[in-house]
Amino acid sequence: MDKLKFWLQNHKPVMWSTIVLLFLVITLPIGVYLVQQQIQPPPKAYSLQCNNIQIYNQEWSSLNLDQIYVNDTVYLAISGSTTDPQGITKARFSFNDGASWTETTQKNIHNEYYIQYTVPDQTQVEVTAQVFNPSLGWR
Repeated sequence: MDKLKFWLQNHKPVMWSTIVLLFLVITLPIGVYLVQQQIQPPPKAYSLQCNNIQIYNQEWSSLNLDQIYVNDTVYLAISGSTTDPQGITKARFSFNDGASWTETTQKNIHNEYYIQYTVPDQTQVEVTAQVFNPSLGWR
């Protein structure tokens, strides 16, 4: 027992240095990890939205519904907006039932995605359109 007391009295600086070193070795990585977690910004919640469908004649003049007749060939166009840096890469159109879609990557002079469409011999045609973002999908 006397030897232990003697050793502790003569080696206090070494013992405390070892304890401090162990404390630093254990806590320093934890502190670095916590700081890194605070520095990294939270992931952004991006948005994607589809705007109204536009109808144009062959000269790209805007048309109203009362200016469209059976067998007319028109352009149907859609635009959208997104906060995602990948942007909008394509659009698609569906008619009446929505069972099949026509996709396009063509853009007009108004920066809208468009398709050419011939008005069928029907009393009513329902057109649905969506825009696409690689991260967010179709909207």
